[in-house]
Amino acid sequence: MSLFTAYAETPYVVLTADTSSIMEVIGDADVVAKLVEFSISFNGTSATQAPILVKLRQMTATGTGTACTEVAVQRTGKTAPQCQAKHTLTVEPTMVATVALGQWYVHPQGGLLVMQYQPGREPVICDGVAAQGLAIELTSAASVTPTAACHMTWDE
Repeated sequence: MSLFTAYAETPYVVLTADTSSIMEVIGDADVVAKLVEFSISFNGTSATQAPILVKLRQMTATGTGTACTEVAVQRTGKTAPQCQAKHTLTVEPTMVATVALGQWYVHPQGGLLVMQYQPGREPVICDGVAAQGLAIELTSAASVTPTAACHMTWDE
């Protein structure tokens, strides 16, 4: 297995009172991949803004966005990933209805969330079936507009 990472190469401006995906990783029909880690942080300056709801969601179809540059962190045979990451999504991916693999409230004023999964307990990005993936989805309250940065690291 090889370890790859990608990040949202353009900082994402969170829209006020909105639900949208900031980043996705989708697998291929002949790959088994697991999410090892993801992070998200915000650069807001107001201590009085409401927290942003961050969800890790399963998806069944990719959205439209900008391709990330995937980087091999550890290579054990593979030098290029079969999973593809996107950021700055302009068309939302198709999510599995009402399913979130986790949800967290993160404050927009310098809030940071880093999730590292224990070996054997990683969420599956793709298990050899086409059009499987994971996305980071944000839901913001009214008047909350920080910029967000995030990354996803996976093993395939």
